[in-house]
Amino acid sequence: MATTRKPLSEAQLAQIPRLYAEGRTMESLAHDFGCSPWKIQSVINSSAIPTRPRGNPKRLPSPDDHAVRKLYEAGHSSTQIARLRNVSERAINSAIKRAGGMMRSSSEAHALAAPRTVNPQLAQALLARHAAGESCRTIASSIGVDHKVVASAIRYAGGQTRSRSDAVQLRRHDISAQTFDRLTALHPLPHGRWLFQCSCGNLHKTLSDPVVRGLAKSCGCLRTGGDTLDQAIEGTLRNLNDTAEFYIYALASHPNYLKPGIDSTGTRPDAQYGEQLLSIQLPRIEAWLLEQAVLADTRPLAAFPADLQGWTGYTELRRIDPDTLINVASALHDQLLDLGRWEFALRFVPMTTQQVVRAQALAAATA
Repeated sequence: MATTRKPLSEAQLAQIPRLYAEGRTMESLAHDFGCSPWKIQSVINSSAIPTRPRGNPKRLPSPDDHAVRKLYEAGHSSTQIARLRNVSERAINSAIKRAGGMMRSSSEAHALAAPRTVNPQLAQALLARHAAGESCRTIASSIGVDHKVVASAIRYAGGQTRSRSDAVQLRRHDISAQTFDRLTALHPLPHGRWLFQCSCGNLHKTLSDPVVRGLAKSCGCLRTGGDTLDQAIEGTLRNLNDTAEFYIYALASHPNYLKPGIDSTGTRPDAQYGEQLLSIQLPRIEAWLLEQAVLADTRPLAAFPADLQGWTGYTELRRIDPDTLINVASALHDQLLDLGRWEFALRFVPMTTQQVVRAQALAAATA
């Protein structure tokens, strides 16, 4: 059955030439807007924006080359970095090579096995996710690499990958009394569903797979403060226009673990917090959106010390090089300032289909 593509809206037709002029490729725009590259080219040709030769991608400034290489070696794909920096993938690949980095290829499963191309922090993080029940393909999809790359990293970290039959059995095993983020499994229900108790007090019925794989973390409530993306979209987020601080702290007792977050009180949030590495003042709604984007972008490196399980905010801890996390947050902050809050949210904050539609309307209204 043929797939019917929805026609582009007036707002999208106006947005496409602007994004292309900023350095996006026709292929990436076609992917984002759900149409063919030829449709994108037709829209651009009908505007006053000249098309670029395919062999002339937008080049990044040289000072950014090493920052791009750090992001790439931390596990981000060229596609993810290109969207973050608003340039083409080819420009990102060129920047990595200029900084002396080694590109991943289709044979990455073999290349990644070499110690000089492995990020040990990322390999340990992937091993932990795999041991918790996620498949290599699921992990690979979430960080934008081939599943063979993930399998190679798991083996490098001392783990073993599962066969498909083992993976099926793992998803069917008894998870009674086990806790996954804010959800504690109570008992199984028909059709692969389980009854969970959320730490906010709600009972939640859902499939076990998304919970075990870390895709569902709560009953729908936010981990801290009660803020949700729906509240942000509806304009009911607490103190949304008050000034707040987006921060990155190293933990006092575990300085290798970093905590991004927001604060509007003007005081150090918790005794666990040690050295402050970054401070950005923003309206609270924008600080919150920046926090969500940073957490989403660094989710593969989520980790926490065993003695801090259950501490407020422990699921937002990241074991990552400080310069890398600061670069990620700073680059996302630049995008927030350039794009505006809702265009930024559409690109970098995870959303449901319904939330995307509502956020698109807000972005169009404020364009």
